[in-house]
Amino acid sequence: MEYAYLQKNIEKRTEEDSKQFNSQNLNLLLDFFKQNAKNVCLIEGAPGSFKTALFNKASDYFSDNVLIFKFKCFEGTTLDDIFLSFFEDLKKYAQQKKVSFTKIETNSLSQRINKYLNHINLPSVIVLDSLENIFDKKNQTEKEEILNFIEHLNTMQKFKIILISNYFDMKYLDLTSYSKILIEPYTKQQTQQYFEKLNIKNDETSLEKFYEITKGYPNYIYVTANIISTLKTNLGALVEEYEKKTPGYEDFILQKLITFAPENVKKSLYILSLFNEGLTYNYLQEYAFFSKEQALYMCEKGLLANEYGYVYIKGYVKKFLLNFIPHFEKMRIHKYWKEFYETQLPLKPNNRVILISRNTMRNQIAYHSSFLNDKIPEKQDKTDMSLMGYLNSNLTAWNLKNTNIKQEENASKQEKKRPQAPESIKNKNGKFEKYELTKEEMALLSFPIDMRQKEEKIARDKFHREMLKKEEEITEKKQKQKLEDIISAADSLESVHSFDSAYGLYLTAFELKEDEKYTKYLPDLLNRLAVCAKKLNKTVDSVDWYNKLTDYYTSKNDEEKVNETKLEIAQIYKDSYKINHARVIYENFINKKAAASDYIIARSYISLAEIEEDLTNTDKAVEYYKKAFALADNIEDKNIYTEAYFKYALILDDFNQTDAALDFYQKCIRNSNKPSIPLSSSYTNIAEIMKEEGQLKRASDYYKHALRTDLAQSNHEGVYYLCLKLAQVYEELKPSEASNWLLKSLSAAKRTKEKIYITNAYIELGDLYTKENSYEKALKSFLLAKKNIPDDESINEYKHNIELRIKDIKDLIKPTTYEKIVGEINKNAH
Repeated sequence: MEYAYLQKNIEKRTEEDSKQFNSQNLNLLLDFFKQNAKNVCLIEGAPGSFKTALFNKASDYFSDNVLIFKFKCFEGTTLDDIFLSFFEDLKKYAQQKKVSFTKIETNSLSQRINKYLNHINLPSVIVLDSLENIFDKKNQTEKEEILNFIEHLNTMQKFKIILISNYFDMKYLDLTSYSKILIEPYTKQQTQQYFEKLNIKNDETSLEKFYEITKGYPNYIYVTANIISTLKTNLGALVEEYEKKTPGYEDFILQKLITFAPENVKKSLYILSLFNEGLTYNYLQEYAFFSKEQALYMCEKGLLANEYGYVYIKGYVKKFLLNFIPHFEKMRIHKYWKEFYETQLPLKPNNRVILISRNTMRNQIAYHSSFLNDKIPEKQDKTDMSLMGYLNSNLTAWNLKNTNIKQEENASKQEKKRPQAPESIKNKNGKFEKYELTKEEMALLSFPIDMRQKEEKIARDKFHREMLKKEEEITEKKQKQKLEDIISAADSLESVHSFDSAYGLYLTAFELKEDEKYTKYLPDLLNRLAVCAKKLNKTVDSVDWYNKLTDYYTSKNDEEKVNETKLEIAQIYKDSYKINHARVIYENFINKKAAASDYIIARSYISLAEIEEDLTNTDKAVEYYKKAFALADNIEDKNIYTEAYFKYALILDDFNQTDAALDFYQKCIRNSNKPSIPLSSSYTNIAEIMKEEGQLKRASDYYKHALRTDLAQSNHEGVYYLCLKLAQVYEELKPSEASNWLLKSLSAAKRTKEKIYITNAYIELGDLYTKENSYEKALKSFLLAKKNIPDDESINEYKHNIELRIKDIKDLIKPTTYEKIVGEINKNAH
């Protein structure tokens, strides 16, 4: 589908912006959005070459209806993290009425994302930034899953995809057609222009020497300019000082850069240098890493970066700082982050400090735990091994003058003799002196993070009580080394989502081949190993365990079990976007290359239909669904058709074949023997059709059926949406009851703890009260909406609309009443 991404008549604006960015690069990127031949654009350049800024500038020219999904990859990123981020974006766009959630029928996050993306009918841009962190991954499975997903997005032919990276390893990324923008190093002339723009003094000789040293490397130029501006010096003086030093240029400028960090927060940089994600300003401030002003200052100076809603240490700074942390201090910091992730693990996504998946948290717990093999000593020697001791030895007289942030109290008032650099570090290859954390910091690291929220504390305490109890049971049972006891203990751990521990116990059980009950438990054991491996994102291991299970059933001549296990393997391939691998298994069944029952063949047709639907090959999907339905009379277990009937109804609904869609929604309902998302969604979509036809009473009945289904599943998000729908119907059926449904929607929104839902529920209430001339209630609702709105620059228009509503109400009531209500809300906001 062809979309218009850019505003009209942008030529005059781009002329001015080209002065800030290479005109050729900006025009190339804008041309990419103008043409429809290619859907992927690679932006490649060295660190600090303004790759992200180039896209951000191009996005200023987007039309208002363009949806943007942006994600920054960190060292620990997994595919589930990308899904969670996209899901948050989709929720935001749903509140803005740009996308709809009403026709999504699965609990699987990956499938939900696919469905949401498939149903988007607006121009959309997907940005994956810092992809070098994915190419650098040692975990091949995680790397392949993310890159397979990118290839899958490309096959959908619905989006413009921007990939930003320091480099691209195309042996891992199979793209048949793409555009590429390579951001070259600065020329000497561009370097001079950059310095002149910042009023940095330079002459031909110093510029020539500097360019010879840096080769136009953008990050060197940026950091050098930052240092010169902060220290009020000039290029010639800096180059002259470098020539007298022995470290390489990168170490030279980083030694200076690190001195810009106030001494009282420098320790926090060391703790963050061992963290593989970003953190919010609020978290850093609440837990005394930095004040917001300090964080902003260090972002300005290039020590920290603030992008995508997170603050993190820049890669080159992190690499430099890691040289200075002693082994045992690293262990303490690893312990700190291990405990941090453990506190986050039992929490729901919207309650977590950072929006990452449980898979990523488990990986990071394992990563930080791997550094805790040695015993951490209670005390350290008090020898002065501070980083500042070394750095100060390399500073000239003007190094500590004229900086723009206060150092620790009275520090600037005292003249101190700077120590000489130790002999061991007077060459480029020597090791720098180590930095030792203070006793106060040691104490800080010995305590787990307190989230300070009542509900989060309850969740953590419950989780740890359960884990402690399970671990005690495991220790006792493991000592007996009985197979069934170990399996029982592992099952208990699995039930509380402790898949890593469960997996370890299942592995122990798998080795007890001499146990008299080994053969009895073996098939279930292999299955649990495969399931836990899948939950832990160990895709290769999961497939391996399923293959072992296939061999077992083959030895028992159980053909149906063999085929069911092969379908599980195909599902893993499908979920990890190895579509061709999955397709081979399904096609072997439907083409009779492998003996299979009608049940297996029907499931294969349904899975192939889902694949084609995800690839927007609707005609092929319909063909496969029909072939699956043709086998229904021969299959006893009709449950396999429940979701398929719903998905087929969606296709018919999308093509306005309303009567046929109703028939298949009803088939889904008749085949459902328990509450499920397809059942709730079928009721909801029938209600939508009834509403469109003006049959409001029947619509309300079906909405209520859906509501009961979602309540039975504790699906608060579904309850929130359905109550909104019922409020809309009752505005026409029985206006006096509409506000009750909106209040129920608000209650459900609060249960989800999603600020965007709570905000929207208050806005809906305020709009209804305004229609009813209940201006005081309306004002309270809008003020509470404003209190709850997320801190997100991308929804500024949303904030503006709330402000306009408040202004309109303010004009309709007495000033004293307005001030009284504002005061009450500020005092008792909830």
